Amino acid sequence: MAAQEVVENYFKSITTGDWEVFVDDDIKYVFNDVNRVMVGKDVYVQRAGQFYGFTSSCSMHHIVASGQDVALIANYIVRSPNGASREFSVAEFYTVKKDKIVAASIFFDLESFGVFMGKRVE
Repeated sequence: MAAQEVVENYFKSITTGDWEVFVDDDIKYVFNDVNRVMVGKDVYVQRAGQFYGFTSSCSMHHIVASGQDVALIANYIVRSPNGASREFSVAEFYTVKKDKIVAASIFFDLESFGVFMGKRVE
């Protein structure tokens, strides 16, 4: 499967709950800080799963794929604990090998998200 197809299938599965099958056991994960690389499926599933738990829908835009690398802007509709909804745009970069996401770098306005959610999220 081409890298873009793997990422597209991953996104389709975010709201159905089976997105973890696309994640490699040894994924390298960057979240808003390129100097802090986390490693391992467990940490990725915990961190991404926390965000996806608030997500009611998502879509991919401005997709650029080259070989095993895919870059995109994702738009997520997120529900806050008090029931409000808001769209967040997120810059996302993926590397795919053997039909698994082996690297993910995610960048978005964490401060704005924390205010929306009524707490600071790190």
